[in-house]
Amino acid sequence: TSARADAPERGQLRSSDQSPLLFIPGPSTSHKHTSNTQTHTTSNSFPHRHSVETMAQETTQTKQFTLWTHGGGPNGWKVAALFNELGLTYESKYIDFQNKPAEFLAVAPNGRIPVIVDHARNDKSLFESVAILLYVVHHYDKENRLWFTDDDQIADAHQWLLFQVSGVGPYFGQKAWFSNYHPEKVPSAIERYEKEIKRVLGVIESHLADGKEWFVGNKYSIVDINNYPWLAAVPWLLGGAEAFDAFPKTKAYVDRVGQQRGVAEAYAVRATLMQQ
Repeated sequence: TSARADAPERGQLRSSDQSPLLFIPGPSTSHKHTSNTQTHTTSNSFPHRHSVETMAQETTQTKQFTLWTHGGGPNGWKVAALFNELGLTYESKYIDFQNKPAEFLAVAPNGRIPVIVDHARNDKSLFESVAILLYVVHHYDKENRLWFTDDDQIADAHQWLLFQVSGVGPYFGQKAWFSNYHPEKVPSAIERYEKEIKRVLGVIESHLADGKEWFVGNKYSIVDINNYPWLAAVPWLLGGAEAFDAFPKTKAYVDRVGQQRGVAEAYAVRATLMQQ
């Protein structure tokens, strides 16, 4: 699910190829954001101990991955969270979508983030966030901390990963676009996607209704990491924290995922970026 996560705030320019830049706030972040290209490196240390500028000065020669991403978009943060969970080192390069560098386009045929380059495997590059999550656990989670060994659970995990790809991302993204960035208001579109978000949240609430803490196998996994950036944006998409009032199990689930170390580390970096 490569992000259409490249929309400007009101008053900002669109990218040169006229594709929208979709900025979706995470939990407890302001809406301030600039899209200047930045880099920083992560070596599994909790990022709030360092400024982004300090991290940018660290050597990148020993980093296993390059992660092409965007500070405001949701999908790149899935990958950062997974890298953090597994203790994998990476350099994040934040794209300026108005001036996409040739180095990025060489590995991003769709021109969207996230994209990874795995320097330990002959500079293997990969785009689409769910494809990246599956690649990383296949090669680097040999203990299956964040994946499954049971065939039925693997099938369920694929099902819910694709549910996010086909339902959560598209509906949530379109609601964000028509409510915040479309040049003219289209009430019917806003109403349609708001209803679809609530329908999808109803599916999630029902799935969690039997006491599940996690989405598959009662085990924290990449399915939960994949869900988090979009579900964390529900209050922004639907007008406030009360948007979760009808979905209390989903709210508790989002809070639970947000407290996991890899997600918390990624979103600490994100919060710093959003304030710049």
